[in-house]
Amino acid sequence: MMSLLSWTLWLLSSLAGDPQVTQRRRMSDQGSTGWPIPPDICHIDRVSTEILCLICEELQPSHGEKEDLLALCLVSRRLYLVTTPYLYRNLRIDLTRASHIRLIQRLIHSGSQLASKIRWLTISGTEKQTDLQLQDIDLLFSRLVRLQEFAWNGSLDIPHHTLQTLRNRFPKAGLRIGALQTMLQGLPAPAPSHATLLHPGCKHLRAFHFLSLGSGSLYTGFKRDLIHMLHHNPQLCSLHLDTYLEPWDKSLRNDPELLNELHSGPLPRVSSLILATSLFTTGEIELCAQRGMFRRVLLLRVHNSKQFLSICARSLDIKDITFVPEHGLRFGGLIAQVDRLAGSKRPPFRKVRSLRYQTLEHMSSFTQHQPEMPWYLIAQMPRLNLLEHYPFLLLSSRTGPQLGATTTTGLKKLRDLVPGVQKIVVHISARPLQSRARLGIIRELATFERLNDVSLYLFAGNGYNCPAMLQQSMCRQIFQEFLAARKPTIHSQEPLTVIFKFVEPRLFTSSKWFTPDYRFTLTTSGTIEAFRRQDECVIVSLRMDRLTNDQLQSSGRMQKFARALNWDWRGYGRERERRESNADANATLWDIWAY
Repeated sequence: MMSLLSWTLWLLSSLAGDPQVTQRRRMSDQGSTGWPIPPDICHIDRVSTEILCLICEELQPSHGEKEDLLALCLVSRRLYLVTTPYLYRNLRIDLTRASHIRLIQRLIHSGSQLASKIRWLTISGTEKQTDLQLQDIDLLFSRLVRLQEFAWNGSLDIPHHTLQTLRNRFPKAGLRIGALQTMLQGLPAPAPSHATLLHPGCKHLRAFHFLSLGSGSLYTGFKRDLIHMLHHNPQLCSLHLDTYLEPWDKSLRNDPELLNELHSGPLPRVSSLILATSLFTTGEIELCAQRGMFRRVLLLRVHNSKQFLSICARSLDIKDITFVPEHGLRFGGLIAQVDRLAGSKRPPFRKVRSLRYQTLEHMSSFTQHQPEMPWYLIAQMPRLNLLEHYPFLLLSSRTGPQLGATTTTGLKKLRDLVPGVQKIVVHISARPLQSRARLGIIRELATFERLNDVSLYLFAGNGYNCPAMLQQSMCRQIFQEFLAARKPTIHSQEPLTVIFKFVEPRLFTSSKWFTPDYRFTLTTSGTIEAFRRQDECVIVSLRMDRLTNDQLQSSGRMQKFARALNWDWRGYGRERERRESNADANATLWDIWAY
């Protein structure tokens, strides 16, 4: 059965993109009897519907990608009828897009049976919903038959009729809420938000992600409603509480009434936990940890050191950690507590594979310490294969090598502690005077045998801005040095990727921080692929993708020859003007610079 399924899957996928077969399919749909069916594919019509359904199950879209199923619909009318229900199984609707509004109208049209095929429904953009859209959503829910999971993203104000439908018609359907709350400080609890957290239809809540714009966005009694929601949702597996740009308040004290309420009912065992807010005190987190709420946590992100230690002490299988210590933390006590946990019978960090460490500095601090690698955590993680260190200096003028720059000594220490690391984030200086130190760091990175993903953040610094015409040349030179220093015996089954990001001053809190400017990839076949970011969404390919590794090394030697002749960006510009003005000019060093 599986061999027949694999063979049929390959055959139909190949036919979906064949223009000749597409033309023959159109002739067949028009009723033409002269369609010559080749002998090698004429038996497709004899394939049973059960086999075709199994093929569609294998092509079930993940993360919203439906290209395979859409291509399969173009083969024949029969495959179109079989495949269409699978296109609507996992449906995502954005209320801010006009095309999705038209899709809702198609689903609720009289006589349409497409809504009955939906099993996983996600509705986003709900913070800008209108009354007419809510009516369409209610009508869409009346057409649903086999709903298994429903996700509501954008607002915490879920319509009462929607929650009532989930409770009555789909009592076993899972619910996921992703909410963004605005400023409501000092006001009584809004009726829709208050009803959402306390509604019986939320008893199968599996994920609750809440982002508030400051502590003032939480209405009075929100914390008590949240505790009530935790008591009535034993299936909750993901809890994310984040407050954007919220100052940490150390004056919060434990409320005896809230502690008693936390202790009065059962608590879920979450597997994904983000606490980037001061909504809960350390005592309340310790109580939840003692009751086993964090025993099965796999992904953890905490912005408070005491809460971080309390959660880790009760967790058994943490694999992904993002730790952001609060400003002004004394690391001596934290290191001692980490050593104590590492010496316990079941160390909590023995299975950690991913560590993201962020240090926050503020402009108002005149005693800024040097952000360093968290060696006290890395030493307790023998299975670590992903390390990312982001030193953020908010509204500060310190840049360049002082901004937590990576050193060769630190890389040597990292290689001794975790030699199996596969992905790492490195901060180096883009200044010309730091070229020798930058070269040493690149050569040290090349000694990691399993490293296949490197992210380089190059800090230009105040008073110096790397010209755009030299950024590509610098990235290419660094990539060449990395390949030249890499041992010939090191061969990975996965492609090698090096990402370059030029960080400008005062850009540390922007979303552009995580956007790569250049990406160079050495594929398993030995070819080089290079891409450059043109804007936020467009990525253009450079001509380097036609070069092999050997050709790249040869071109690198030519560039070294050009630098030996003291060619800089001014000479580059002069040669470009000469070549553009005279098309018959002989090939010179311009051919080395231009791709």
